[in-house]
Amino acid sequence: MAENETSAAVSSSQAAVERNQHVPILSLPEEVIEFIFSYLGIVPLMRSVYPSCKKFNEIVSDGKAYWNSVELFPWNEGFVDDDNFKLYDFTDPKKKPRSISSKAWIMLFEMIVSKFGDKFRDVSLFFSIDTFPCTPSVFELIGNHSSSIRSLKVDAMTSARDAMTSTLVKVINKCSLTLQELTIQGGFPKNDFVQISQIIAPTIKALYIEEKEENNTLNLNVNGEEEIMYKELEHLYLGSIRCDKSLFRRCFNDSTKLKSIVFDQCYLNIEALTEFLTSSNAASNIQHLEILYCTLDTNVIPSMNMWSRIFEKCTNLVNIIVYACTVGTEKGNNIDLCFRDEDIAACIDKCKKLETIDIRNCNHVDGKFFKELPKAKRLETLIVESKNWNLSNVLPEQTSSPVYSRSLKHLCMYGEKCDSSLEKPIADMFPKVEFVHLDKFA
Repeated sequence: MAENETSAAVSSSQAAVERNQHVPILSLPEEVIEFIFSYLGIVPLMRSVYPSCKKFNEIVSDGKAYWNSVELFPWNEGFVDDDNFKLYDFTDPKKKPRSISSKAWIMLFEMIVSKFGDKFRDVSLFFSIDTFPCTPSVFELIGNHSSSIRSLKVDAMTSARDAMTSTLVKVINKCSLTLQELTIQGGFPKNDFVQISQIIAPTIKALYIEEKEENNTLNLNVNGEEEIMYKELEHLYLGSIRCDKSLFRRCFNDSTKLKSIVFDQCYLNIEALTEFLTSSNAASNIQHLEILYCTLDTNVIPSMNMWSRIFEKCTNLVNIIVYACTVGTEKGNNIDLCFRDEDIAACIDKCKKLETIDIRNCNHVDGKFFKELPKAKRLETLIVESKNWNLSNVLPEQTSSPVYSRSLKHLCMYGEKCDSSLEKPIADMFPKVEFVHLDKFA
């Protein structure tokens, strides 16, 4: 009976190969295999295995696989919903799904990693201390078998930080020659940032670090004199990170290939940011600058010409996006990032490649910058939220409306005086506009 089943499975496998003309994975050294181990998702199967879970036999026995990526969704054995932690057979949907235990997932993982680990290019792992997905032993396994990873993403709870530290360093060290993109969401081993940076800085092109714990900013403890400059970096995302002068000076001042930088809910030192964007070697090539809901760390009120100085240096900007960044003072009033009409005008004047301006929660813009818009020949998206609109600066006094822009396609204005009465003049002032949103609140 068992021999018949085996024979049938082999016959079925051969037929599938002939029918689909797939190439065994082992003959594709550059093939990307992405392993995602997480608790996310509700589809309880190996979604990307072709065409069904019967192919496990080929994967681990014959060295053949007909997929570009594998997504494994393990669930706790005690999960209430019976539709989860089940393995479905798409070739026979009526067939009763089989339960998969945590032990079975681990065994499967070990077989796949030991057989195909050297082929991994994109690896995404959910790190956990006490459940299956990515315990230290799993990281150890990846580190031992995977030396060609190009993109590594680790999603971890903050509580996993200490356990992840040494094992993450081992994985990164193993693939240091090929790693180009590193994403750490939560649980970043803060005390080892310098050590990790020394490993990845020579080759890494994209770095994404996000602290997931609410009401907390992560200090990466960049102290000392060691050289850790990210000279090949093109894309930088920092989420809930404490950004001070030492971080910029030691890591990113010479990132001359830097194209995009995002600060998302960071604790941001204004003096450090201004110094970085006005005097570093990295600033002149930045195309995308995004500062979102950051808490500003400053001992002085930002100078009124701060943005003008930044735009003098960052002349290649294509997108400028600034949302609601403030800090309270002893007198109770808020200091923000000082975007005024003059600053938007300076941005338009200095940044000839500009395509997007998105400024939210601003106290100082009244609309005088509109008369500068004809200079922005590439501007397609303009979004401004202000508490101080003066529509006489926006609407013309003469009967015929001036044409402010023939390139603008998307216009959003938010504030007390922004309502439907502006729609008609806006249509005349921006003849190419495709989308207009006027509202009191963004």
